[in-house]
Formats: sequence, C-alpha cells, structure tokens
Amino acid sequence: MRQGVQTPTLEDHPFFTDGVTWSAIGHYVEEGGRVLPAVGTYRLRQATAGDARLTGAILPSDPDDDLPEAPARWRLDVNLRLVLVGGDHTAWQAVMLIDDPDNGGRDAFWSWHSLTMGDLTGHFSAVGDSFLNQAFSEDGSYGLTECFLLAEEDEAYLVRGAVARDGQTIGAWALELTLAEES
Repeated sequence: MRQGVQTPTLEDHPFFTDGVTWSAIGHYVEEGGRVLPAVGTYRLRQATAGDARLTGAILPSDPDDDLPEAPARWRLDVNLRLVLVGGDHTAWQAVMLIDDPDNGGRDAFWSWHSLTMGDLTGHFSAVGDSFLNQAFSEDGSYGLTECFLLAEEDEAYLVRGAVARDGQTIGAWALELTLAEES
C-alpha cells in the first residue's frame, strides 16, 4: 500500500480485506489506572442478510420467504480477553456493521450496540498509512477514538485508543494487530 498511493482509501488498507483475521495483543488501562494484558482477534467479512438481526430486524422463519438485504457492506467482529489478577479473564466483544465507503472511498460509517454504552455510531477515515476511528453513543455521553497505524511490513497495525464518559477517559488501550489468516 505504501508506494504509489496518493490518496489512500479504506480498501487500500490490508485491514479492510474480506475474510481477514487479525491477532491482537497488547494492554488495556482501566479508569483507575490498572493495566490489564489483552489478547484476541479482529475479523472482517462481508455482511450477510442474516446480520440484519443485529439491527433489530426480525428475520422470516419460513425459508421460502425473502431475506432482507445485508444491512451493511462489512461486519467486523472484535473479541478481546482482558487478563485479570490471578489469571482470570473478562471478555470484551463487539460486532460492528460498516457501511459502504464514501467520500472517494476514504470514509465509512458504522454502528454497534454496546450493553454498557448503548447504541454507538462511528466513522472510519483513511489518512495516509493510518486510518482513524471515532464514535459517539446515541446520547453523546460516551466517545471512542482510535488510530490504526500500518506498520512497515503491511501485515501489522499499531492501534491506540481511548473511551471517555462525559469527557473523562475511562479506558485506553495499546494493541498490535498481526495478520493471522485470510479466508
């Protein structure tokens, strides 16, 4: 991606390759300052008609009925385990539905329902060898900001992010994503 790309699009980034899985390793810092090791995966694939249930749509029970159109272009599944004291862990999971890119392919909006933060809408934006992710909850009380910096070998990203509630940081993370597999 690095050579010859004047104005990169999201699809120029290896992250936005259909069927790709990225291994994640790093740490998460809680509101009180405790640092927790984090491991997991990010998996991107084309959204399907069945993903419509993530938007609250009720799918037909009769297999002869038409399914709705896919609610988005991509589906991003994020699964992270935060390792607690004593080796126990807690899971953090998200399923984001990402719309078709617009603005010349540089931007894409996404949605996600979080049990903690409610409905979030976000925006990926390609910026050179990085892409940014910014989101807010429906009521505006939660905000999320991330930067995905493509590493030199194009098979890894350095991710830095933070989440805030009412303007105060309640969590931050530093992850390295490495290409695990493509299907």
